[in-house]
Amino acid sequence: MATDDEGIVGEELLTKTGSGGLFSSGYLAGEPIESYLDPSEQPRVVFATDGRGIIEESPRGQTTYEPGSDYRTLGALTTRRVILVVGGGAADDGDRFVEIDLTEIDHVETDSESRRSVLRMWVGDHVWELSPETTDLQTIETYLSAASQTRIRFDRLLGDARDAIVDVARYIRSGQLESAADALDRADRSLHDASEAAESFPADVPAMSDRLETHRDRYRTEQRRLLLARVEDMRARAREKWRAAAYEQAADRYQRASEACETLLDRGDLPPAVTAELRETRSGIERDLDRLSVAPLEVARTYHRVAMDASLPEDRAERFRTAYERYRTVLELDWGRPNPRFAGETDVIIDRLATIASALLTARSRAAAQHRRVAIRLTRIGATASAGAAYADARDHLEAAIETARELDPDALEAFRERLQVVEDRIESVPEDDDRGGSADHVLGDVATPIRPLADGEPCDIRPVRTEEVLPAVPKRPADGDTTLAVGTPTDEPPRTLAVRQPYQDCNGTLAVPHAIFTPRTGFVQQVQTLQDAALIDSVRTIWEALGWTVERTDSEDMALLGTRPDAATRLRLRIRRRGDPVDPSVVSDLAPDRDGPESDLCPVLVTTDPVQPAAYETAASAGVTIVDRHRLADLWYLTTERADRTGDEQEREAPPPS
Repeated sequence: MATDDEGIVGEELLTKTGSGGLFSSGYLAGEPIESYLDPSEQPRVVFATDGRGIIEESPRGQTTYEPGSDYRTLGALTTRRVILVVGGGAADDGDRFVEIDLTEIDHVETDSESRRSVLRMWVGDHVWELSPETTDLQTIETYLSAASQTRIRFDRLLGDARDAIVDVARYIRSGQLESAADALDRADRSLHDASEAAESFPADVPAMSDRLETHRDRYRTEQRRLLLARVEDMRARAREKWRAAAYEQAADRYQRASEACETLLDRGDLPPAVTAELRETRSGIERDLDRLSVAPLEVARTYHRVAMDASLPEDRAERFRTAYERYRTVLELDWGRPNPRFAGETDVIIDRLATIASALLTARSRAAAQHRRVAIRLTRIGATASAGAAYADARDHLEAAIETARELDPDALEAFRERLQVVEDRIESVPEDDDRGGSADHVLGDVATPIRPLADGEPCDIRPVRTEEVLPAVPKRPADGDTTLAVGTPTDEPPRTLAVRQPYQDCNGTLAVPHAIFTPRTGFVQQVQTLQDAALIDSVRTIWEALGWTVERTDSEDMALLGTRPDAATRLRLRIRRRGDPVDPSVVSDLAPDRDGPESDLCPVLVTTDPVQPAAYETAASAGVTIVDRHRLADLWYLTTERADRTGDEQEREAPPPS
């Protein structure tokens, strides 16, 4: 036991015992007060009362503990408690012992106005009162008040930290991550200040340390939850950028999410369940990045194919323009970056842009020629006002072609300008219209609508008129496997490429198709479009079984199949759609997999004979949904039928990679 360096602790009060007499003051009846102290406990103040005992006030009433005859009440203030020993105050004439932990003292008050000095201590709903005599009352009050105020400040700071931690949890649940981060900062500051308060306490109190560590554990738990929520938020924002075709920004956000996962895993203090969840999230991000890397090129191919499928020159022109912009986006992605993150060879893409530019100019030229031919026919039957409108449409398409050629093919400018001049001369030469030869409606129907191809068997009263116009030809490009599309003349059947999506770490396998370009025969496409529900389901089952999948009907949906393969870690949910209305992005979004659900290993595949909007393909790319439209389904049907006719050796050589 150590004593106070300032001399407030007297050796006599600490060590003596026995009763007093006429000329001396007594001490304690049993052991000296130093025997009540732990070996490492340091007394700061030791005092005796004025001969009276101590008074305890509680909800039950007031109790007074008086010392025995010729004994006194001694008190000791240590670094962690108040010790009061009433000499001879026990029922057996022994000493009565009372201790009060410094952390339990709520308030201290002194009163020296009256004839005797009184010290009162509030501890919960109890009040202890005594009258020190041998030590200055102010010294005792200062010591106890400092401890009490420190403990009160500590409690207040812990309360602030607790409230802030509760706010963090609430904000995370509601998705308000910035507010959650602010609340977490408040909790951190409160815990830091509470730690300083605990360190300034006269002693190292285990109860305070335990409470502080409990709140720190809660803080660390919410901090991990916030970091995980931020990772998922960055991943969600990356998907939003992906859907908006902001591919580089999407890749940046995915990269930050992956780095956040690595930071958390490197800490090494995560519970096993959190570690497993975080690793799965990181794997999901890597799968997303793998799909994102090929998404721009796949979307560009899709728009190119949609443009090739368009039957009206006007539609083809607009769609080729979109396809051109998409391929140019692919070319510009990560421009100058030493390690490109997106698929696509620069030389191949540049060659593709030239091909599409030529097809775009051809579509513009055909649209202008079509409207000019209509204008000639209308002029011959006397519908000159409608003829003028048709010539104006031709002029608009030629002007658009000139703008396109100025940017993409300057060599073609002169030819388009000459044709534009011819059309403008014809407009000026169209006479005033009295519609004596009949109305345009009689000839064309609603001339405000685009010129459309006639349906099979539809009568046509319009007589063909030959013109001397020569349309620019589209240069034929050779097929080049998985990175380009073969393009023929405008009358050629457009070839199609069935994209191959390789599995990433045995995940997200979808279709098994060789890296080749097929030209599905017209009969296959027509046959696909005529299939009714039952026949379509049976055909899809047959095709996927030929590709090596075990296919079963699901109990939950009528138009759905479940595909499994022993060499694939994922399963396919084949959702079959035949409604007649177009597939829009909302249809695809409804099929997006639940990455955190019990069926997270299911890869959704939409097999449909309905028209598919181009935007739906983009949504599918970012949402992890594979679309097999009628053309791709015809490709698969053609492929599996062709394989079935080949020898076993050929099938082995051309077997597709597992998916």
